[in-house]
Amino acid sequence: MTEFASEQTILLTQTKLLSHLPEHQAQVICLDNTDMSQLPTTAPDNQSTADDLAYMIYTSGSTGKPKGVLVTHRNLVHATTAREHYYPETFSAFLLLSSFAFDSSMVGLFWSLCQGKTLILPQPDQEKDIEALANLIEKYQVSHTLCVPSLYQLLLTYADSTQLSSLVNVIVAGEACPSDLVEQHFQQLPRTALYNEYGPTEATVWSTVSQLLPSQPITIGQPIANTQIYILDEQQNPVPIGVPGEIYISGEGIAQGYYNQPEITAHCFVPNPFKPKARCYRTGDLARYRFDGHIEFLGRIDQQIKIHGYRIELGEIEAVLNQHPDVQEALVTAHNEQLVAYVKTNQSVSSPEWQTLLAQQLPDYMQPTQVIVLEQFPLLPNGKIDRQALPEPTLEVSSTGMFAVELGEELFNKRGSRGQSCQDCHDNPEE
Repeated sequence: MTEFASEQTILLTQTKLLSHLPEHQAQVICLDNTDMSQLPTTAPDNQSTADDLAYMIYTSGSTGKPKGVLVTHRNLVHATTAREHYYPETFSAFLLLSSFAFDSSMVGLFWSLCQGKTLILPQPDQEKDIEALANLIEKYQVSHTLCVPSLYQLLLTYADSTQLSSLVNVIVAGEACPSDLVEQHFQQLPRTALYNEYGPTEATVWSTVSQLLPSQPITIGQPIANTQIYILDEQQNPVPIGVPGEIYISGEGIAQGYYNQPEITAHCFVPNPFKPKARCYRTGDLARYRFDGHIEFLGRIDQQIKIHGYRIELGEIEAVLNQHPDVQEALVTAHNEQLVAYVKTNQSVSSPEWQTLLAQQLPDYMQPTQVIVLEQFPLLPNGKIDRQALPEPTLEVSSTGMFAVELGEELFNKRGSRGQSCQDCHDNPEE
């Protein structure tokens, strides 16, 4: 990001950060050391148009180089208005649990302030302190909040439910929502509505939403107002219901593109094949339409792999594992031509249960060779799973065997020590 900072005309910062700035020609304004008393007391004339930028926010790319997403006033008004239109719950106060570095913070900022409601900002040391967050919710009678499912699950697990009783609307987003979270939510807060949102930064925070209910399938729902969702194959043709494809998003939320990256912009922001003069954003996300019109999220396209000639959607395997009532979250990767499943659970699940669950719904080549059980997944600062920090499997596995391994302080690699043997789970190698 620093390479872009030198190109800006005005750079807003703090005195303590000056020594960290790269060389630049920008005018620097230190917000903590500026005499505001000499500034005009009247508001300047508003010369902005709907297509002027409201903000630029950075998102990481697969290359590791941050991309500055250009979001207009039109995009922001769309996202905020659609939110006011969709959610029926009475609003009083919003607890902001997202860093300003992430676009989900825009939800709390504009949704609450545009309605004249209270916005609660935790101190930096409180953002992941469950006790402190529960105290804030109780003290300010917070009605609405949004966070990643893993943080909300911690809040439900370790906070006193009576402290959370003021909540009427909880939104989870940013990662897959496990089924046990939904059940836990309604056991502890049966009167609080729970929603699952989906949407990339490039489509202004959210594009689809689903109201989650007990014992119901977890989906990312349907498009929000003034948004179109297409699920397309590699030739940009619509796929049949139930068939996986890439999510393309069109509508009023589509950003201008990436700052100073025309080639990536042209690749990701493409003409809408079904609507002249409109654009789509290619998400790189894999999903399928259900027969009820809701969308089931399956993971990333770059999680689509080929093993022994079989094309495998890792998200489909994860979706099956997540159906187990004791599984809080599941993640599947490929290691040396073998499928390995990581499962988060605090319950003891027998090997035959894994075998039965996978065999009933997946062909042989999609059944993991190993299931590694974890009490917690390693997380990145934004609350998402840190895939690089997952333990690598160390078991030697035969072409017909599957092992479920429980991880404690170390990875046990002998049968019977802590490994749960799943012999002859399938006839072919995992693929």
